[in-house]
Amino acid sequence: MQNISSRELHKQIQMHLESLRLSGVEWLENNNNSTLQISEGLAHKSPPVDGEAAVTNLPLPEKSSTHSVLHSLEKKTGLLQLLKEEVANCVKCPQLVQTRKNTVFGVGKIEPDICFVGEAPGSAEDEKGLPFVGEDGLLLDKILKACGLSRDEVYFLNIISCKPPDKRLPLPSEVSNCRGFLEKQLALVKPKVICCLGSCAAENLLDTKIPVNKLRGKFYDWKGIQVLCTYHPLSLLRTPEKKKEVWEDMKFLISHLGRVLPKLGS
Repeated sequence: MQNISSRELHKQIQMHLESLRLSGVEWLENNNNSTLQISEGLAHKSPPVDGEAAVTNLPLPEKSSTHSVLHSLEKKTGLLQLLKEEVANCVKCPQLVQTRKNTVFGVGKIEPDICFVGEAPGSAEDEKGLPFVGEDGLLLDKILKACGLSRDEVYFLNIISCKPPDKRLPLPSEVSNCRGFLEKQLALVKPKVICCLGSCAAENLLDTKIPVNKLRGKFYDWKGIQVLCTYHPLSLLRTPEKKKEVWEDMKFLISHLGRVLPKLGS
């Protein structure tokens, strides 16, 4: 993956500073026993200390508490866009390249409470280039609403980014070819919890052969991120009686995150 240019990084930093200024943040601490004032998207040093001359329009110091700015949401957005372009140009799986209309990259909030991971795009996702926009996505929206969540509060992605033909499951080689994209995306998005939807997602992410009905009800660890497993919305459309179990899983997840479920009818 190509590196982001210094000019683009500088632009993203300035955008982040401006967003901080507009939200009411006026000062950032500096390791040099002073502060940086945010003004019109630029960092200015605080008033002179011990006779130190005032300096304005200072470049951001390389080693200061503003280091966090370099890892801002804007930078992550830029890196995710580069990764999305890399996925769109991927030709590792010849069959999927021939049959796909669009690659389907993840969408949603960066650093969310929950990232939902599915198995693979379906026909609706392949058509629009977006995850969970078919009938299963509509059901997932209802589940989110019942939990007091909306799409822009979570992140969605799949184990692989291309639709397999004939509604088949992803092949092991396809999962392997897409693994790097999946892991880079999760590392950048950095959710508090990953919720695997269905056995395919759970088994491939956790590298296990245990089916989802046996994985439910407890958290697992994936590279320091907690993982909860439940049924895929498509499974609920085929077997509606599983909805009760999914709802128990979602209540468990929401409680674990310290959130409160909305009251019925609200």
